[in-house]
Amino acid sequence: MLRVADIIQAGTPAYLDHFGERILPSHRRVLGAVCACRTSAMGGHLLQCDNPECGDQVFRYHSCGNRHCPRCHRARTARWIGKWMDRLLPVPYYLLTFTLPRELRSLARSKQKVVYAAMMRASALAVQDLAADSKWVGATLGLLSILHTWTRSMAYHPHVHILATAGGLGIDDQGNPVWRDPSNPRFLMPGYILSKIYRSEMRRLLCQEGLLAEIDPSTWTTKWVVHAQHAGNGSRVLRYLARYLDRVAISDARIVSFVDASDAHDARVTFCWKDRQHGSEQRMTLPLLEFMARYLQHVLPAHFPKVRAYGLFASATRGQLDTARNLLRDFDPVIPAEPQPQLIDEPRHDRCCKACTIGQYRIIASFEPLLSPECSSQPETASRAPP
Repeated sequence: MLRVADIIQAGTPAYLDHFGERILPSHRRVLGAVCACRTSAMGGHLLQCDNPECGDQVFRYHSCGNRHCPRCHRARTARWIGKWMDRLLPVPYYLLTFTLPRELRSLARSKQKVVYAAMMRASALAVQDLAADSKWVGATLGLLSILHTWTRSMAYHPHVHILATAGGLGIDDQGNPVWRDPSNPRFLMPGYILSKIYRSEMRRLLCQEGLLAEIDPSTWTTKWVVHAQHAGNGSRVLRYLARYLDRVAISDARIVSFVDASDAHDARVTFCWKDRQHGSEQRMTLPLLEFMARYLQHVLPAHFPKVRAYGLFASATRGQLDTARNLLRDFDPVIPAEPQPQLIDEPRHDRCCKACTIGQYRIIASFEPLLSPECSSQPETASRAPP
């Protein structure tokens, strides 16, 4: 099976040679991490079966641990899903999507940390402001927000997904906490009003950063896009959002072919993507260097948190979340049944001996990382050998 990591490894030397000093430091770190992942550059350890009658030995390279690496984080994603499954309230949910207008995308490329943070903050504020109005809910919602920067064809398209509770924690006339459902049972809140508040908040936040002079004034009079849809009990959408937790743009399963060549400019990558408008599967073939450029344009700034929680789901309001859960203890909403995910927290390494299937592998020796000439950049975070 073709893997994205193999393609990135094959094209990295030519990409570094072609773009040289124009490559961002964050992109260099990702290329270095992906090249080094599960190779001698990361070091490794030797394991031996503890069954005296077997003693089979295997060598395992360490993973790079970079959050943009297509090979890493499967177990971490499973743990994240399990954590949030436990935190979800027993109510219906909505998925709200806030898109950045085309006029602001060039600014977002050059000021990623500022614009991305503004998007996440502005979209959450828009939902919170409208939810506080008793005309719509009159309560504090639980919001889980995730930044997403690509389309299915790997094009640059920054937007924010928010998983929002259909209802929230409010206060009655006697000052007691109560759970309030949306005033209109057919929808949470109107998208056209959300879009106006979102646009206004973005303007305010970017003004605070001194960026208004770089933006076409007509941007603030055009229609901004906010999409809202029912999300059942939230579990299916949660698994959907988890795909973007530690992954960039494309998965191994979507790679159709890779035609390598002595000259990297002649190499080609073909991948499939689903045309949502027509509901059909399409194929796209790109030169290797363009494929890598599309991949790297979705690399986030170092230490930028792409997942944030607001309202009842914020860490500072854990007590309010517990109060809401107690109020909803006997609540039995009519939510379409959804298959429950298999939350398997896989171990870092398969400990069961594959030779005898009885013993367990134990570490008997560890080896220090060896930097290779092709991958001299250090990854953001390196995995430690398991105890």
